[in-house]
Amino acid sequence: MTKIKRIKLDRIEYSSYGVEHWCRVYIKYRGQFYKLWQLVLADEELDNYQLSCELLKRSKEIEAHVRSVSETRNFSILN
Repeated sequence: MTKIKRIKLDRIEYSSYGVEHWCRVYIKYRGQFYKLWQLVLADEELDNYQLSCELLKRSKEIEAHVRSVSETRNFSILN
């Protein structure tokens, strides 16, 4: 099971796409910690609660990404 341990907002940028929220997401998966960068686009600035809700909606996508990364980490071309 994947647990989101911490969400840290790095910066907010304004672009033609909208307001870009660049975040670091710290995740614990099978006893190991992973750090992911996530981009959340919105029409207006989001507070921490709204940002957390948006990232929780992506929890299955984030978990699938962490699972694939953890599998390739143990991969060796010599095996």
